[in-house]
Amino acid sequence: MHSWKRLLAIGAITLVAGLIAMFPARVVHNWLSPPVLQMSGISGTVWNGHASSLLVEGLYLGNLRWQFRPLRLLTGKLAYQLQADLPGGFLETQLAAGLTGRVFVDKLNAALPISAVRGLLRNDDISGDISLQLETLELVDGLPVKALGRGGVSNLVVRALAPGALGNFSIEFQNADDGITGVVEDVSGMLDVAATLQVNRDRSYSLVGQVGATANATPGIEQQLRFLGSADSRGLREFRLEGAL
Repeated sequence: MHSWKRLLAIGAITLVAGLIAMFPARVVHNWLSPPVLQMSGISGTVWNGHASSLLVEGLYLGNLRWQFRPLRLLTGKLAYQLQADLPGGFLETQLAAGLTGRVFVDKLNAALPISAVRGLLRNDDISGDISLQLETLELVDGLPVKALGRGGVSNLVVRALAPGALGNFSIEFQNADDGITGVVEDVSGMLDVAATLQVNRDRSYSLVGQVGATANATPGIEQQLRFLGSADSRGLREFRLEGAL
């Protein structure tokens, strides 16, 4: 008798799991997605599916593919492997949400032009190409609170300084007690830069460091840098940018 009950329970669980696994992703999107998230061309299931486009907070993704990672449930996280095309770039990562609402981004590899996130930056005077290789990134209410990895900006153009590209720059992200720290350095170009980016848990940020003109700099760049004040013996001037996210 008990064996029949056990078989019945196993059969019921298998049936429910099968129904959930085949549940159309399009239906779930229509039911649960907030208005800020717009998807089209949805196919497949909530576990393994595809969307031709996704638009969220000014960020556009095309050819989005997702695959459920069930083993992450053992750690209390709902996780998916994601791949997508970006305008002029790509993105691949594993995205997970915890029970407390925190979002975990692991093994992020992405490349995109700054114009692809212009809606987030709200600045039309900056252009270039971004690359990111992050081991981990943790978000709380959309704020990055932990990050480990590196990134870069190539062919950076800041029209307030010069009409052409200023050069290429790198950043190394590390975790700090009160937020995230990024070490910013020049790789090549017209600017000699050594700075530290600090993103704090109260949503404030600062970029503090020194900048100078290299031998490749145009006279216009050297003129603009003089507005920062006097240079030290190495030709570097201190600068500081602050704000809130």
